[in-house]
Amino acid sequence: MINDLTLNSFKIAPVTFEIADLAANLRAKRGGRLPDALIVAKALNQKADCLYTENKDLRRFNEEIEIFNLEK
Repeated sequence: MINDLTLNSFKIAPVTFEIADLAANLRAKRGGRLPDALIVAKALNQKADCLYTENKDLRRFNEEIEIFNLEK
């Protein structure tokens, strides 16, 4: 499955100490689940402009990055 994803231009993004530290700070400030904070931290680290998600819990990070909710 991973080979199929990487062939279609998906990147496997490692969680570095810098990302983990940023995620911990985000979680301390905004609460929420660690996986959500890691997603936002990686997006911020990669200088993303926004995130598109079906996860409404990510809206708690709207001050750090613009969150767009996709309808199911």
